Amino acid sequence: MSGLFLVLSGAATAGYIVGVGEEVEMNPWGTFHRTAPQGEDGWLYMVGSGGNWYVAETDAQHASTGQGETVVPEFELMIDRGLARCDDGGWLLAASGNVVQPNDSLWVWRFDEDWNVLGQSHLVDSEGGVATNDMGVVCSSFFSGVVITEGGDGGPQSARFYEVDERGREVGSATVSGLPEAGGCSLIADEDSQRILMLGVAGFQSDSLIWTWLDPDLKVLEQGEAALSGMGSGERAYWPQGLMKVGDLYLVAHMGRDEGQGWAADEGNVYLQVYDLEFNNLEGRQISQYEGPTGSMRPGFGRRGETLAMTWDAQNVPIVVDVELDLSGAHVPGDSADPVDVPDDSDGAGDSAGGGVPPDPACGCSAGRSAGGLVGLGLVGLAAFWRRRRR
Repeated sequence: MSGLFLVLSGAATAGYIVGVGEEVEMNPWGTFHRTAPQGEDGWLYMVGSGGNWYVAETDAQHASTGQGETVVPEFELMIDRGLARCDDGGWLLAASGNVVQPNDSLWVWRFDEDWNVLGQSHLVDSEGGVATNDMGVVCSSFFSGVVITEGGDGGPQSARFYEVDERGREVGSATVSGLPEAGGCSLIADEDSQRILMLGVAGFQSDSLIWTWLDPDLKVLEQGEAALSGMGSGERAYWPQGLMKVGDLYLVAHMGRDEGQGWAADEGNVYLQVYDLEFNNLEGRQISQYEGPTGSMRPGFGRRGETLAMTWDAQNVPIVVDVELDLSGAHVPGDSADPVDVPDDSDGAGDSAGGGVPPDPACGCSAGRSAGGLVGLGLVGLAAFWRRRRR
């Protein structure tokens, strides 16, 4: 178990959230920090930095093990980012941009497990009446794509989905009404039932989360509310950007705040919720401990066994905190110490030399990395360092 864990006292010790480790500050700084298991006991460090997407490898304690890289070094227009692990071990990355007006453009890149670009698309090009920021992303065997907000500015909002293929090329698009807010939502795919799960809120802040099941044609199948716990009476939730199925549980990372505390911009604190498969709330816990006006933003997580590495950024400083879980009653397939459960939570292990999708020759993508890791292309001339601070 990495890091120093603070054991939670009282009834919480009988729940699923057992302890919270110390905060680790990552470098380079940036936003939309994400992590995933890598190798036997390490992690990937992924962050939006310098208008691009930076990827590096770290050890079990989230300390650098080498030099990272920007994965599309010729591109510097990324503002907000969204990321999903694909069923083949690769990645789907989406990015918004401000070309003519804020949040009017959207790009996607499809990578293999070693971050070679397989293809890319410019899905939204300087379009009015949309908000491409804080998009939701999903990548599976039956549906891969991005969801953004259509409408707004005082009028009704809908969710616009773009489906893409294994090279990130647009397959089609559809606008779906009656869904939670697309901005700040999360999406995951259930491979067994061939359904898509969307989790969001109604309005910027809410006293509950809204879950929706959709079929591959984006028809709404079921919808309901998920209660929250572990929050103060005046606090409201927003941005449930971390969503993961672990055995017969759903884990959700979201933001929360009390408007009376005078928070700046969209800042607040990060919370972790635990649900059963019917979205009955089993436990909730505040993870970050900021006091307004400044705080954290853009939560996410990755999991290895019973360690949940929770991520966010605070004033553009990426933070990771290891949360210790008790999954003994969660019916996790196989040994709960195994790093692989679902695509978003996998370690990318496998033979990248066989059966993969080759780069699209029409996209001009670079494919200059070896299968052994993050080497070769676009190396960042910056020695990454990590600073650890006590909670």
